[in-house]
Amino acid sequence: MSPLGALFDGPDANDCYRRTRTIIPQQSLALTNSDWVHRMSQEIRKQVDAPKFPTDAAGNRAFVEAGFLRILGRAPREDEWKLSVEYLERAEGDARASLLRALINHNDFVTIR
Repeated sequence: MSPLGALFDGPDANDCYRRTRTIIPQQSLALTNSDWVHRMSQEIRKQVDAPKFPTDAAGNRAFVEAGFLRILGRAPREDEWKLSVEYLERAEGDARASLLRALINHNDFVTIR
């Protein structure tokens, strides 16, 4: 089993009759700092963003909607739109990739219901 799989309660052949559930801070930290998450957020940014969303308010709003749809499979709620657009307007560096990393860490992404 991979170390990442073990961190997220990967299956153990000896415990197939019952799966344990744990939520530990290391899970969130692993997703936030993972090279895989950083690479995927950059790749998703390239696919979602392309040249079609300018870095103005309307472009940021469209990017936020596209990012939510791509990662979470749903449109953002109005409060999520507002916070995300405000973040994109204030943040420095590659704010769009950073926002996508946050969505990969979103409860709706990491929780199977």
